[in-house]
Amino acid sequence: MNRTCLRAGTPGPSTRRRAWSLLALPALLLSGLTGLAQPAHAVGGGSDATDGQFPFIARVTLPGLVCSGALVRPEWVLTAGHCVDALRPYRMRVALGGTTVATATSVAVAGARRHPSWPSQPGADPSLDLALIRLAEPVDTPFAPLAEPGESTAWDGPSDPMTAVGWGVTGPDTGPTDTLQTIGGTVTTSTDVLTATFTSGGVCGGDSGSPALVTTPRGTVVAGALSKAPEDCGSPGTYAMAGSGPGRDWLQSVLDSGPTERTEHPWTAEPATSERYCTLAGDRGVDAGEAELVPGIAAHHTLWFNYDPPDASTPVVVSTAGSTVDTVVGVFHSTGDTLQHDLMARWTQGENDSQGTPQTLHTWASQGGEPSERVYLIGVGTRTEGDTGPICVQIMPQYPANDVPVGAIAISGSTGSQNTDVGIATGDPAEGSGPSAPTATAWYRWTATAGRVEFSHTAGAALSVYRGQVTAADRIAAAPARLTGKKKDKPKKTHRVRAANPAFTAVAGETYYIGVSGTGTVPSGDLVWKHGTALTVDGPGTVANDFPATLTGTLREDGDGPISGRTVTFTLGSGAAAQSCTATTDAAGLATCTIANVAQPASATGVPVSADFAGDGQYLPSHTDTTAKLVYHTGRALGLSSRLLALPPLVVSDTGEISTSATSHTERVGGRVTAGIVRASAVGARVDTGQARSVANAWTGELTIGLPGLPAIRATDVHAESRSTCQVGRLTPAATGSVSLGTLTIGGVSRPVATIAPNTVIRVGALTVTLNEQRPVPGASAGLAVTALRVSAPGVTDLVVAQARSDIHHCG
Repeated sequence: MNRTCLRAGTPGPSTRRRAWSLLALPALLLSGLTGLAQPAHAVGGGSDATDGQFPFIARVTLPGLVCSGALVRPEWVLTAGHCVDALRPYRMRVALGGTTVATATSVAVAGARRHPSWPSQPGADPSLDLALIRLAEPVDTPFAPLAEPGESTAWDGPSDPMTAVGWGVTGPDTGPTDTLQTIGGTVTTSTDVLTATFTSGGVCGGDSGSPALVTTPRGTVVAGALSKAPEDCGSPGTYAMAGSGPGRDWLQSVLDSGPTERTEHPWTAEPATSERYCTLAGDRGVDAGEAELVPGIAAHHTLWFNYDPPDASTPVVVSTAGSTVDTVVGVFHSTGDTLQHDLMARWTQGENDSQGTPQTLHTWASQGGEPSERVYLIGVGTRTEGDTGPICVQIMPQYPANDVPVGAIAISGSTGSQNTDVGIATGDPAEGSGPSAPTATAWYRWTATAGRVEFSHTAGAALSVYRGQVTAADRIAAAPARLTGKKKDKPKKTHRVRAANPAFTAVAGETYYIGVSGTGTVPSGDLVWKHGTALTVDGPGTVANDFPATLTGTLREDGDGPISGRTVTFTLGSGAAAQSCTATTDAAGLATCTIANVAQPASATGVPVSADFAGDGQYLPSHTDTTAKLVYHTGRALGLSSRLLALPPLVVSDTGEISTSATSHTERVGGRVTAGIVRASAVGARVDTGQARSVANAWTGELTIGLPGLPAIRATDVHAESRSTCQVGRLTPAATGSVSLGTLTIGGVSRPVATIAPNTVIRVGALTVTLNEQRPVPGASAGLAVTALRVSAPGVTDLVVAQARSDIHHCG
């Protein structure tokens, strides 16, 4: 893509600032901005802007680069993404309000944000070539707001007017203009970008980020930011859309984010290079201390250092050796215009150890491979006005030698303990210094087994765990000392809450250093390490009320083999319905126990199952849970129902829908029924559940159906039964059904009823009589709907006599 920026002369800062610009230039090139320095050609064929015509147009520069932009809020300037260095905003310059370079007013920059999806491949997507520059303070200059999404219809044709304005060159062989240029054209929307066309002349290099200005009923609005222009100036100009398109939501979210509240801007920080850089604590400016260095500990004044890391991982140290300075140190990384705490924040006192090695230091390692992705900002705050002496930032090749735990005692095994009244060395390097900091440490070297491990100390000593080597960057877990005695006996200001014991997932074969620390001496006691455990529930998958349930699980070392001889507690259900049993693991880590009689809520269809190992002197506790299916029953039975043309529906002796996991009995019995063409007596229905079965019955004693113009139907002792069962253990579902009639006559002719095959059909003219109708129940493990007698005529009648349905679920 053509990045329509322009190389310009680099302004002349102080000697120190110029040196830092040169140091930072390689990182800038690696950040994907190399192409910005390649001159294209610029707005040509235009005219000089008049005073006050475009007060919101911004001239945006980086060392060697010229771009344009537009003030869209009092503190925000819109420009192209390839025109900013969002991680190094202190390199950027913005000028507003004038029509010449001399009359434009420079404004301070607080930060910049580039669209997070640009450039995944620089130049690949001009629709996301967007950035917002935040000014240090809002300005009174009139601004041009962003277009609204609905206004895009105002420039959807090739003849819709727009205005281009920029600080680019005016011809192929000229430098950047000293006078703001403007030219008119037309604009249309095309595939998430705006395309501008000019009759003669057009946009070129140095105009990148300049706005596409469109007149709407609201006035002049910014419809887009210029991403690229043709090599020879002119048409077409391609703009990333600002009023709609893929970048609109991001723009709005940034504009609505509000100002960053900070007491000072660290962007002018001194550079931290590969050489030691020191400054005196007394060399303070007038700025207040940075309150966010360490929350709750205010600094009197903050000195800022800027560290642009190289490709390789490199240790960084902040030291106050040789001074009386008590410091507050905060390390941040910058993302756009925000500062975020990155690695650590703590305070120390200024003093050396007995060997003259600085103990009041902070160290961490940059990650490497991040020159275009992260900039570190190191804030060092002095505690009092009278502090004197040097404050130093240094890129160090290694940690001071006396803080390596020489002679650390070797320990091994996935579990164990070791007396700690031995191996005194210097204090833990990551704990700093001061009245409460450890000054004596017993060191232990552990060759890890795989899996999670927890270290603790029987006397509550402070613990730190390091992986591979003892530097602050390698510390992976820690816990301060646990105070003993009653809380009321301790001064309130010294009481500390015990942190959790250091726990982490170890890598088999790796070397870990464990420091057991105290003030003056190491507390006597034992260093104890316990291995993590992994517990699984292996069964059952399904349980049934009123039957036993066998629960099984396996206990293993985290990342290793089975654990035998430990008690596991299984729980079926929860709350008042919880049922528990315990078992001891065998050589394979398997535990098995039985709930003698499952009794879970009738409405439940699933039951929580959990397993717990409480832990012991060797192993950490573990817990797991799952859900078992609970066998449940459904069903329905009714004695008689009819739907007759022009008559209300009739339903007699209906149990309604039954759904339960427990034993139940539902019965409905009616007397004599006379309704239209139907006369019946002794009508009833019943559904019984429990013991992993559902049984439905329905019956009618005497029945007469007199249909006008058709033979009468008479029946006695009509009965239907449906039975669904689950054989628990092997979990085998089954469903059966049966029908019986005492007598059946149709039009005075007796019909045989001794044996009635399922789904027997008798047709009498337009009338269909179905005997022993059986249909399976969809979605059930087993289920059957049985109707003893059905009389139907399409569009006239559907009469059901003795219908029973049973089904069972979660069997199998």
